[in-house]
Amino acid sequence: MTTFRYSFFSRFIYRYSNFIATLLLLFHALVSLSALWIDWVNVIPLAINLVILYLLNRFFFNVYKYFPFKIEINNEKIICSDFFIRDRTIEIKLSEIDKIEGGVFSTKPTTPLYIYVSDKNIKLGFLQHITNFNKLLTVILSNINSKLYHELMDRIKENQPQPRKGK
Repeated sequence: MTTFRYSFFSRFIYRYSNFIATLLLLFHALVSLSALWIDWVNVIPLAINLVILYLLNRFFFNVYKYFPFKIEINNEKIICSDFFIRDRTIEIKLSEIDKIEGGVFSTKPTTPLYIYVSDKNIKLGFLQHITNFNKLLTVILSNINSKLYHELMDRIKENQPQPRKGK
């Protein structure tokens, strides 16, 4: 089995930066809230802070819930562990994967890659900052069912930028 992990820096950012950013945004929101009594225009930075706070925390709660920080894989199965919220281990066979989306299979290649197993109601996410991400993706793609593989390859072709017609 090959083990994939995030670097120390990436682990730290994805696990703990949310707490620091949330505290700073909450402090700024409280200052904007207290400044509302002085001038109503301060509702604009308050609203911006609250929207950023919501979007940031929504992203990080998804990371905490769906993204393992340790992935072990071979040609038959994938074992995911070291989730942030719960100490759990998820083991699935690669042949059970019935949907893959995001990442290189979407119009925004920098988005996280999500793997779904509908029978077991499992959703796993992987960020491209994992060490040897391409090798991990290669192992997954080489062992999923051929129908899904061909759908994904068609999606990659659709998302390729069209060459510009020159003079």
